[in-house]
Amino acid sequence: MSAFDDIVRWAGRCGAEIAAVKSGTPVVTLLHLVKDHGPISTADLALRSGLKSNLVWGVLKYPRDRGQVVFSGGAWIWNSTYIRPELTKARALLEDAGWKVTPPC
Repeated sequence: MSAFDDIVRWAGRCGAEIAAVKSGTPVVTLLHLVKDHGPISTADLALRSGLKSNLVWGVLKYPRDRGQVVFSGGAWIWNSTYIRPELTKARALLEDAGWKVTPPC
């Protein structure tokens, strides 16, 4: 297999991946990329999503502010300990009603 064959194989896979990822909104696309391919650079996110790098920063500003993703060492990283606010509210509501809430197994 030649180097050209490797490039064609990689380019074809990347194109298919971009088409599959671009099915949602820009924020959903970027969060999907960070979760599945992170740590990932802004340039790589821009290339894979079809957005400009300044838009990547703008789109990920809110998820970064709420702790869903972290930018560290030049790369975006998925925060696996992030708990969605609606889950925290649901837990508090159940506990106020007398239920005991435990994490899933």
